[in-house]
Amino acid sequence: PEEFAGAVMREGVTAGQPVIEGAMVKPGDSGFLAAVLSPDMRAVSVSINATTGISGFIFPGDRVDVILTHNIEEPGSGDKTRVRRASETVLSNVRVIAVDQSANDQEDKPVVAKNVTLEVTPKQAEILTLVSELGKLSLSLRSIVRDDADPASGQAQNKDGKKDKNGKPKLIAERPRTYTWDSDASVLLGAPRGETVNVLHGEKAETQDLRSGK
Repeated sequence: PEEFAGAVMREGVTAGQPVIEGAMVKPGDSGFLAAVLSPDMRAVSVSINATTGISGFIFPGDRVDVILTHNIEEPGSGDKTRVRRASETVLSNVRVIAVDQSANDQEDKPVVAKNVTLEVTPKQAEILTLVSELGKLSLSLRSIVRDDADPASGQAQNKDGKKDKNGKPKLIAERPRTYTWDSDASVLLGAPRGETVNVLHGEKAETQDLRSGK
């Protein structure tokens, strides 16, 4: 039995069906990563280092948030542009399925990896691929104590027991992304300018503060 520790079945097994070696995928075998992915999910890898990867304390099975830090140009005085810096949480509560080329969640010591592979939805895969070109990505390790968020979407589950047509708990609106401007982190940068926009909803117009979202 120890030879099959960590193996995954390629397909479901019915009662009384013999379990044969060819029906299993072992860690390190080709196709193992595809076998451990949840249905309708995708695997996307991102580059990390000792700092952005929390000094090697991320292991397969952990859940993380993905934070993007990038530069944003905004109008300045005259024809000049002002470069602002900001960080924002672009993905929340995503599962780590591999660190470098290892999917083993039983490592006994930290390993400073160069890449991590995350399990995401198809839409999140597009977001993650795009933001990796926009700036620097960092991972934020989440507590092992799970909250009431759906692992795939980051949406909070209703607590009234209602279910959708597939029998799964209904999800309420997705949690808003959080972000921090450079001036929020350092008071020496002073109050930012030009952070309001006019938003049109049909015939209704309102001013929105980009910092507070109001």
